[in-house]
Amino acid sequence: MAIPSPDPDASRRLRTASGSGQRRWLAVLAISLTVAILAAALKLLGGGYGPPADGILGGILGGGQTMPPAASGNPAGVGGSADAADASRIVEVAVSRSAAFEPATVEMSVGDVVTFEVANTDREAHLFVIGDAATQQQFADAIVHMPDGPPHDLTNALVLQPGQTKRLTWRFGAAGALEYACHLRGHYEAGIRGQITVQ
Repeated sequence: MAIPSPDPDASRRLRTASGSGQRRWLAVLAISLTVAILAAALKLLGGGYGPPADGILGGILGGGQTMPPAASGNPAGVGGSADAADASRIVEVAVSRSAAFEPATVEMSVGDVVTFEVANTDREAHLFVIGDAATQQQFADAIVHMPDGPPHDLTNALVLQPGQTKRLTWRFGAAGALEYACHLRGHYEAGIRGQITVQ
């Protein structure tokens, strides 16, 4: 019985097959990591929020935090976004670092539908966020992870670049105290906020 002579190419073929298997495994790993990173980035940039967003910065913070119900409309509570065609009046608001919000206080009645026309007269960006104390606190907690603010306007928040003017229409719910505020880079702490009294 003849013993087959060793195949000199067998070892090379085995190494090549092993190397290509390893390359395939690395490619699968790279694709999986890319998909995971993209999914995390999408969640960070607005997961539960789509434009115009509903929820606190769209579950942007890996822990899945969301905006309080006011962001998507809660007529029995603080209110919610409304159609501009339903607005009974326009309230002009200006914001700047030196003057904060002007006017600093406004009064509304339960059920009022008002369009806020907000002008950023400053050389830096500002936010205009409507909500009660709990909403403002949740927004402040969320914005820590987004020092430049949300990437787009939200249901209860405007992102205002220098010199920009935008509108937000709101239907006021139950009587109580609300605020409009900016939460960028310590602006709220510096007094860039206004008081809304709903009666």
